[in-house]
Amino acid sequence: STSNAGSARGNLIGLGQSSFGLFQIGPKLQVYKGGEPVGCDLSLTCRSPVPGVTGMAARQPPIDGMTARRRPEQIRVIPLMYSYSPLRVLTWLGFFGLVGWSWWVMYSMAMMMGREPMNMHDFGPLVIMWAIMMAAMMGPTFVPTLRTYEDLIHSADGSRAGWLGLILGYLGVWVVFAVVISAAQVWLIEARLVTRVGRSMSGVFSAGLLLAAGLYQFTALKDRCLRHCRSPMIQFLAHWRPGFAGGIRMGAHHGAYCVACCWGLMAIGFVGGTMDLIWMGGATVLMTLEKIEDIGKWLTRPVGLALIVWGLYVAGQTAGFF
Repeated sequence: STSNAGSARGNLIGLGQSSFGLFQIGPKLQVYKGGEPVGCDLSLTCRSPVPGVTGMAARQPPIDGMTARRRPEQIRVIPLMYSYSPLRVLTWLGFFGLVGWSWWVMYSMAMMMGREPMNMHDFGPLVIMWAIMMAAMMGPTFVPTLRTYEDLIHSADGSRAGWLGLILGYLGVWVVFAVVISAAQVWLIEARLVTRVGRSMSGVFSAGLLLAAGLYQFTALKDRCLRHCRSPMIQFLAHWRPGFAGGIRMGAHHGAYCVACCWGLMAIGFVGGTMDLIWMGGATVLMTLEKIEDIGKWLTRPVGLALIVWGLYVAGQTAGFF
């Protein structure tokens, strides 16, 4: 209803993506694509192709983040340029600095293991290793979501504190995942299924991981999680919370979907060794591309098929067929 126009969701009016403008049309808000209505969104926000939409008259004055020119039966939406403030530059440099530092740490650890094997049997060091690995691998996949929130800082009621909260909530979920998988690795080491550097010692275990990860690529849950990760703007509009605390909440919500989407690709690290830089780099590129809809829709199932074939091959080797 229009009485909520001043609320957090009602304030979500502005430029949302590079190819779409967001604006309010009178008391009702309609989602448009290609000039045709495709549905309503309860977030009190609607989307329209830039530079304009025909067939609707604007009932709102120009709003922050864009210039609206009212004409009979037409509205033109012209996004304004970003202001490159020092705070914006520093926060983005800090984020990429964290990702770069994480990769440097993982590279250093991998080189040390090549010279002198490290004791990664203890739970504490494993949690630290996995947490840093998650920042290195999942940070790049989070860039489109951060970029989308950045749009809302300039065009709606997003804030830099909310942006930082988004990162904290997202990485916090992956730290929880690091705790869980570290506990699993300790158990696997004690069960003599993996070595102290996280490499599988069992062909059956390796085949099972590959088959499970491959089959998961074809599941409805995987598709649902990918749809979430590929459309951060829609998720923000549906679950918007302002401020730092709101950013943490939305980041954790997004991170939970991301874990559900990518756990299988993480787990197969045990096949070749969790400290294998080739696996880390390849998995990072794969998970990043999977979340880009135009590329990911052609990638997810072929990757699943390849993992299944690999798993069957390992199983055949273990059984002595090859």
